Amino acid sequence: MIPVHLVLGASTVWIGECLANRRDASLDNG
Repeated sequence: MIPVHLVLGASTVWIGECLANRRDASLDNG
C-alpha cells in the first residue's frame, strides 16, 4: 500500500505547480 501522506504531499505539490504555471501563463498573456 502507498502511504497516504506521500500521495497527499505529491498531489499538493503537483496542484501547486499547475496553479503556478497557469498563473504565469495568464500573466504572460496579459
